[in-house]
Amino acid sequence: MEDAEKLQHLQKLTTEHNRRLKALEIKAAKYGPLECPVTIELEINEIKETILAINAEINSLQANSELRNELLKRIREDLIRDRPMMLEALERRKIKLRKLEKRRARYRRRCPSLLLEEIENDKCFIETVERVYVKEERIKLS
Repeated sequence: MEDAEKLQHLQKLTTEHNRRLKALEIKAAKYGPLECPVTIELEINEIKETILAINAEINSLQANSELRNELLKRIREDLIRDRPMMLEALERRKIKLRKLEKRRARYRRRCPSLLLEEIENDKCFIETVERVYVKEERIKLS
């Protein structure tokens, strides 16, 4: 269940508990403070405790949501700030990868494992930067 759905569910629960609480308080008022059955008083107290617990959970969810939104905002700002530098690094890595691929072609079958590892690392870097910075721009444009 998503936080928004859980929050909505908890708010509905609080509403229902408040309705029940009001009905019991009206019932208790009809008996008067001295003659009210103990069961009604116990149920009133239980409902009040339940409402307090639900409200604490609602507050916790809202605080977590605000924290998550703040973190996402910071990540977006960092991505925007670092974008020019990362695109420049992307172009350098593409050039380097082309050179490494040419070197690998010279070895034919017996290519050193360090060269293969470096090629794989560059491919991974390029794929990641393109996914984060280049494809993101296409989505914004469309």
